Amino acid sequence: MYYTLQQALDILGMPKSSFFDMVKDGRIRSYLPPHRKRGALYDKEQIDAIASIQVATGQAAPNDEKLIFGNSTEADLGQEVAIGLDLFGADDIVPLRLLRQWWMRNPEMFLALKRQDGVLVGYSSVTPMKLETIMKLLRDEIREADIDINDIYPYYVGVPLDCYIASLTVVPGPKQREYATQLINDVAHFILGLGERGVYIQAFYCIGASEEGRRIAHNLGFTEIYTSPSGDRSGYKLLTDDEKSKLARYYMKGYKTSQERAKTPELEDVMMKKPKRRKGTKAG
Repeated sequence: MYYTLQQALDILGMPKSSFFDMVKDGRIRSYLPPHRKRGALYDKEQIDAIASIQVATGQAAPNDEKLIFGNSTEADLGQEVAIGLDLFGADDIVPLRLLRQWWMRNPEMFLALKRQDGVLVGYSSVTPMKLETIMKLLRDEIREADIDINDIYPYYVGVPLDCYIASLTVVPGPKQREYATQLINDVAHFILGLGERGVYIQAFYCIGASEEGRRIAHNLGFTEIYTSPSGDRSGYKLLTDDEKSKLARYYMKGYKTSQERAKTPELEDVMMKKPKRRKGTKAG
């Protein structure tokens, strides 16, 4: 299903220039119906997911600067650790040497948001992990620095995975909420891409250790499955088949696309298959 341009702009409440910037870099997908030269339509699940993220954070993404999102480099890890230490202290931060081992295990799972000058303003990770280990993290039986590297997986195709969203961190400042919205938007788009590759994630998990973090998790459709005795730390779960969650529907749209593509033979393969020659009869 699709929205018209005006419907999408009304839902997102953003300037047309910012909207088309997101279309241009692929964060919003457009569709031009056959026999039309104008009047493109825009993916409904994608627009709805972005809108739900804006509601969750209470802020639209920045429209006065263009940020760069992608996989963290090994050099970025040092900046991420420095920001984490400053914000959270050593108890909740994975030491750099361990983080590098994780990065070697699955470099795709580390994600960075940067300014045009290369300065890191936010980071996250979407970590495929052994479910037993995820549950220990949620129940505060272990901390991230205690994770066995063998419990972290690559993004396998054809194997059901559970993913732990280890962090959604942005630098403090006047644009903190705008950066948070941008980061979550980009992480959601990254997750969509995993689905389109055929990576099947059955559930996402995260921890809310602040009032703001818990509010965002609730608003994104996560269900609280654990609360610490002191009430200051909660564990959350989001099943990807949850039809009520716009974020889950967004991911599943990508995964279903991969499954439909797998059932359809590539045009080149079809063309390479020569039709069987029919037996003819000789005249006379």
